Amino acid sequence: MVGCVRDALLDIDELAQRMIAVVSLLSPINDQIGPFCSSEQVARLLGISRQAVNGRVKRGAILALRTADGVWVYPAFQFDGRRLLTGFTYVFAELRQHEVNRWAVAAWLVSPTAALDGTSPLEVLRAGKNSSAICQLARDALKRCINNQFPVRHALCVCACSTRH
Repeated sequence: MVGCVRDALLDIDELAQRMIAVVSLLSPINDQIGPFCSSEQVARLLGISRQAVNGRVKRGAILALRTADGVWVYPAFQFDGRRLLTGFTYVFAELRQHEVNRWAVAAWLVSPTAALDGTSPLEVLRAGKNSSAICQLARDALKRCINNQFPVRHALCVCACSTRH
């Protein structure tokens, strides 16, 4: 009987480890941009290898953010179930081509804007609306930022021309 209890406890420990593995990483900015997923979590979510995740990051298909301690995290907002949010890649590509800091991209995506009647670009994408409108909004925001027509606090102006990602 003791062997059965010990085996059952091992199964519970294994289950606990699996549960911990799928819980998003904790971060003090989870309320704004997070929660975040690890590379392993994204790989499991999309049913691909970690190497494939890295390849998608390099191609600009997935938004990865580097923390101050060098850890790569992935905002969960870019996923819809077990796939990328429809239109997300197009919007991210628009911002990526201007070398906008990735943290600024994430902040802009979740920030409400008057141009969208107080909703965020991410909310518009989640509602299934045309991503080309969000791409145009990003282009317009970048133009105004480059021409110093935005207040300094605007998310895209923080690092609009930064090469740090």
